Amino acid sequence: YHRGLRDRASKSLDQLKYVLHEKDPAIGESAPTLDQLFPNSGHKVSEDKAWQELQYSHAVNQLKALLRQQEEKGSEISPSKKRGMSPTRTAKATDQSLPALSELVPIINDQSQYINHLEAEVKFCKEEISELKAHIHVVVVENEKLQNDLKMETERTLREQTVFNASTLLSKSGGINGDHSHICGPAKASCYVIEQAKAPSLELGKWQQELEKLKYLHEEKTEVFEAQIQSLRKALSESQKNSEELSGRLKHQHLINAANSSNRPGGLCLN
Repeated sequence: YHRGLRDRASKSLDQLKYVLHEKDPAIGESAPTLDQLFPNSGHKVSEDKAWQELQYSHAVNQLKALLRQQEEKGSEISPSKKRGMSPTRTAKATDQSLPALSELVPIINDQSQYINHLEAEVKFCKEEISELKAHIHVVVVENEKLQNDLKMETERTLREQTVFNASTLLSKSGGINGDHSHICGPAKASCYVIEQAKAPSLELGKWQQELEKLKYLHEEKTEVFEAQIQSLRKALSESQKNSEELSGRLKHQHLINAANSSNRPGGLCLN
């Protein structure tokens, strides 16, 4: 910015030097009026001279404007120097350093456009968040529905497994002692399933006790049967021994009879 300002000042000075080399060097700072440029208004001036006067006036005005801008820029003070200044001088320097209203207008317009852009982005983000919330709600509802379906399917599977286990257990119980074979019908099985669903631990303990009783009865009957078998085996062995002894005696008796009949003398047969 300062470089451009210096270039413009140099250009204006060159124009001023070009115009002033034909003018009086004692001309003041203020721009000359038409009366000063043309003191003898009654005389006609040439077009070239009028053009030079206009260039001179324009160059002077540009130089004054550039000097005024340079003075305003030079009035800006560094923070270290500003601390040593009085509050009144600091306020004056601050007022001088403030930008002009014409410079603030484009900045304000740019800020307004930027704010509008941010508001549009915020609106878009809110719409995206709303759509995402709706999608999450749909997913949550579907998840709850799947959980309920899975729970119902699990309960149904457990009921079927309970019925199957109860039927199997009742069949085995009826085959062991023959006392519960008449309760294997559908009505009895259904009643048993309902009772087992209400008190599974109690029913399980009951069936374990029944199983222990049956096992004890089976062991007792097995011992009795084994004792009877041993007694029968003993009686059978004794009977076989007596039979062999009697067979030996009978054989010995046959031999004695045969020997006696052979030693008897022959007699005369009379008709």
